[in-house]
Amino acid sequence: MTHKVELVDFEPNHLYDVLDEMEVENLSANMPIPQYIEAVRGQNTKTITVDGKAILVGGTLKIWEGRSMAWAFVAPEASDHALKVTRLARKFLKRVPGMVEGSACVEHDTSLRFLQVLGFGNPAYREQYGPDGSDHICFSMVNGVH
Repeated sequence: MTHKVELVDFEPNHLYDVLDEMEVENLSANMPIPQYIEAVRGQNTKTITVDGKAILVGGTLKIWEGRSMAWAFVAPEASDHALKVTRLARKFLKRVPGMVEGSACVEHDTSLRFLQVLGFGNPAYREQYGPDGSDHICFSMVNGVH
């Protein structure tokens, strides 16, 4: 069976759907989900869907001109469509001008691999980098000239 995997505009219910699949009740930053939605709404935020169901919500937050921070919440079933999801996410990220940074907790092997497959490089270990004090590995990519 062929599934329709596509990149669509973000809608608030997409984040709730993905977090439900991830069985997440609270965000690690201790930010209420409605507040998080308001923070990313209007930013460079997109959703990847499979047959209309949200499986990844992510985007980039502009830090300053030429520098952005990538973020994503990925439902477990995204791995069933890894090639298409990766292609869409990589295409999205390549459109962001300048440096794009991303990080993942050192204990989240799948997230670390996903960042590398997306084209992020230059890993750097950061102690107590996460909002919960967890250690992270930070990555970056540079797109074009800004």
